[in-house]
Amino acid sequence: MVETNYILDGVKIYDPRDNSWKVSDNPALVMAELACRGHIQTGWRLDKALDNTFWDKIGELADFCDGI
Repeated sequence: MVETNYILDGVKIYDPRDNSWKVSDNPALVMAELACRGHIQTGWRLDKALDNTFWDKIGELADFCDGI
């Protein structure tokens, strides 16, 4: 049996600040993406709608995380 290993540089995640999909290590964006995929349970309606207040808050948190 042949063993195959893969190294991923990242997965594209949604960034509401510029409405784009890109590879990012920003903790706020990573956590939001995990929540959208159902890996984290939340009470928010999680979708990619631009008018969703969840994404407004995630954008603010992402800006904060970029500044740390």
